[in-house]
Amino acid sequence: MGIEIMTRLLVIGEGIAAQAFLNSLIHEDIVDKFTSITQLSHSELAPLTSWNSTAIAALRGTRRGMSPLGDELVDMWEESNQAYTQEKWKGVYPIELHSWIYSDKSDRRYGHLPKVEKSFFECKIKPRGISTERAWVIDPKVFLQNITTPKNLVKKKSLVTSLVQGEKCWRVETLDKEVFEADIVVLASGHWAQWMQEYYAGSPLEGLKPYQGSYYQWENVSFGERGFSVIIEGSNFIYQAENKRLILGATSLNGVDHFIADKVGLKKIYDHFQSYADVNLPSIQESQIHTGIRSQTKGRRPWAGKLQNNLYAIGGLYKTGWVSSIPLARQLAKSLFSSDQ
Repeated sequence: MGIEIMTRLLVIGEGIAAQAFLNSLIHEDIVDKFTSITQLSHSELAPLTSWNSTAIAALRGTRRGMSPLGDELVDMWEESNQAYTQEKWKGVYPIELHSWIYSDKSDRRYGHLPKVEKSFFECKIKPRGISTERAWVIDPKVFLQNITTPKNLVKKKSLVTSLVQGEKCWRVETLDKEVFEADIVVLASGHWAQWMQEYYAGSPLEGLKPYQGSYYQWENVSFGERGFSVIIEGSNFIYQAENKRLILGATSLNGVDHFIADKVGLKKIYDHFQSYADVNLPSIQESQIHTGIRSQTKGRRPWAGKLQNNLYAIGGLYKTGWVSSIPLARQLAKSLFSSDQ
């Protein structure tokens, strides 16, 4: 299935991985080689993890020299941070992230960062120190629905049920029996990519594991005129000043692939945060609970690359999607027509 100058591209997914890839294409000459670009996604039947994410881009204490994965994430952060700064995308806001240090574990993770004397609210239990780092808070729907994509992109609200390689192209069938043919297919469907595990054999995405995460979200609350985030021993308080939105969470359940929220775990986070921080949280009854399913590789490394002839993927983003997707997407866009592919 050789690559022709006139080529049909099909992208499965509509989260940060898919949108970052489509955005990357417009900066490459190869975008003119596609006679058609089609995107398939169904946010109701296959909910987007990106739309149900606490959506912060930050290193959260990761630094070089900790591990190969840590080194990769630092490189990815530097590229993503530059993109968020320069592109001025809608729905992306710079914030300051404070990590309150109480345990040896949190000191090992955050202790090297610059310190501040005071945080955004008072401490009920005084920490050893309060570290600070730069971060970005993201409104996923605003960002993903406004990021620039190729002009000839056609979006279809379709749930993919079959992916088969034919003699000359890939054949994709959807739940409503609609059939699409494409010369190149990119899988960027997060957890739902497990439906096509046969194509991941031998790649870093083989054996993806689901991780369910839930968080509280409150609208129309005010904690000042600037956004910020505070992490206390795993409990993350995120305030989006532009939207007057508060997020608190998130749980992390290994191997869970359903959308029944862990309300017990969330209540523990709520109580835990209030026991350390002198802050009046809105009542749980006034909140919405959002639940997403992340996917994790065996080594926790996000990955993008070629699976087989003219079939590519980007996935395994786990908790790093808002940091790793942009550099991985750019790498993938550049690789589609390279000689070593």
